[in-house]
Amino acid sequence: MKDNTSKFKEEDMVRVLPGVIDPDFGTNIGGWSGKVGKIELSDDGSWLYMIRLDQDTLSAAGDDYAEKCEDENLNFEILYLEERHLELVNNAGSKEDEFSLA
Repeated sequence: MKDNTSKFKEEDMVRVLPGVIDPDFGTNIGGWSGKVGKIELSDDGSWLYMIRLDQDTLSAAGDDYAEKCEDENLNFEILYLEERHLELVNNAGSKEDEFSLA
């Protein structure tokens, strides 16, 4: 039986894993990061996360991305991704399991 507990919780900072392709525009969004908002369990049993993109990601995505989103009536500050496409990051933006000399 599949575990019904999500890996991430609301307010967690997450990063998109390398090589993940944007489901709306077909571009590589690996490395984009943001904060988990809404969490849903889909019909197929996978977790779906609403990610509010952080300012660094929005700046890097640029105006072209924002315009594409607006053309498609999408909120350019938000992504919806499955759990398998995300990793947890700490407040400094590094992987949770990396050693830091801070």
